[in-house]
Amino acid sequence: MKENRYVRQLAVAIVLFLSVFSLFIGVWSFLRRPRPLNSDSIDYELSTVKKIYFDEMGLENFTCTGLTYDYNEDVFWVADYGALPGEDIISPRLVKFNSELTEYLAIFDIGQSIGVSPNVQGIAYDGINNTLRIATGESIVEVDKEGNLVSSIDLNEFKSNASNGICFDADGNLWCLCYTDYLLKYSHDGELLDKYLMNFENQDHLFYYNEKLLVSIGADYNGENNYIIAFTSDEIEDYFLYRIYDSYAVEGICIKDSLLYVVNDGYFHDAKIKRSYISVYDAKAFSDF
Repeated sequence: MKENRYVRQLAVAIVLFLSVFSLFIGVWSFLRRPRPLNSDSIDYELSTVKKIYFDEMGLENFTCTGLTYDYNEDVFWVADYGALPGEDIISPRLVKFNSELTEYLAIFDIGQSIGVSPNVQGIAYDGINNTLRIATGESIVEVDKEGNLVSSIDLNEFKSNASNGICFDADGNLWCLCYTDYLLKYSHDGELLDKYLMNFENQDHLFYYNEKLLVSIGADYNGENNYIIAFTSDEIEDYFLYRIYDSYAVEGICIKDSLLYVVNDGYFHDAKIKRSYISVYDAKAFSDF
């Protein structure tokens, strides 16, 4: 009889434990769910000044991802993911453009430099080292201007969140926006300084401008529900919201000379505009806050 009683007590304890554990998992999943934007509170709506198409510069099969401006050399850099959906072989590249984005100047293969399973996402020019940083999901690699590996930051416990957008602030700190859950702040040398909870649905690329962080949000490949939010690192909940028209597959953002440049890979994502291109906008609205 005692054994039966102990068995029943153990069974009840196990059921109670599993119930509490399931409740914990449910609450944790609820708290970590992607956060939608309040698109009813748009502060600005931006229409394109012009569009720049990469195929018109002779870049065919160009799956663009990431955009950055090199102010020392006065050139733009755009990364090429290097494959279409379903293709087994990925051949990522860095492409160097003139300051007007009217022609490309050089192409560098970077597949061997950044690993056997490259996943090129955001890129950022490092003005201190005169190099380029590249987010690759599980790490942030540094390469020279010919694509040779210089250094690497391992994302460690944030690997599953996937490094995506990256940028430097005015103090030389490196910011990394993960595709889920986190915004990370590193020193220039790669020491993790801080982490912020951030989990907007389809958060993607990152840029620093006018003491604010700009984040692209949205994956509406055939509609106009694609946005940029702007905020300071200590005011993530208090952001300005911008709708950007005619950008259907955002893969990088950058501001130079009062113009906002948005890289779109409609070719990879089979978007409304089925080409890889840059949408250009008046950036005055980002100076108003």
